[in-house]
Amino acid sequence: MAHVVKVQLVRTTHYRGKRLEKLKESASHFEQSLNSRSLEEKVLAYEARGKNRFLRSGGLGNAEVLRLLRAGPATRREGRHRIIDLHLELDRSDGEGVYGYTYPNDPVIYTYQSFFDGYGPAWMAAHLAHEYAHKVGFKHSPDRKPGRPYTVPYAFGEIVYDVCAEELGDETASIEATPGRGAKRRGVIQKIIDMFT
Repeated sequence: MAHVVKVQLVRTTHYRGKRLEKLKESASHFEQSLNSRSLEEKVLAYEARGKNRFLRSGGLGNAEVLRLLRAGPATRREGRHRIIDLHLELDRSDGEGVYGYTYPNDPVIYTYQSFFDGYGPAWMAAHLAHEYAHKVGFKHSPDRKPGRPYTVPYAFGEIVYDVCAEELGDETASIEATPGRGAKRRGVIQKIIDMFT
């Protein structure tokens, strides 16, 4: 990879003390994942419904999706680096099972406090990845349709979570390789799917 992607916390509304420290760790996890060879390999090899592609990617191939996530219009150049400026706000209301949200013309990524307080940095990094994919321009259905987990926001969030678990030793990978762990894998994947709905 020619350029390093850096994640900067520009705005951190309502994050203080230990929450702010956890947020910084989560952003660091997101940054490390974005720059990892493992993430690159997982994005390039990603398959949805037996084809090497993401659903609802606007016709882009996996290499083009990766390029947009690492160096697209949602980033800015600073020297040899690409910078992702994150504007984050902790929403103190109850998300009722939803982890967070964003709006198309608003730079802010909102995260429900109930989610933030209940999950570790790898989950938050996955949430940041999901919402950041929206900032890049990728979408998914607002309804829980069968193809929804294979869209860029959901799949990218899962990939970032896996990279955090595998490379940073944070929490449990969402894809278990051990035989007999299918129920656990489905449970973790369902958590990922549910966290963005």
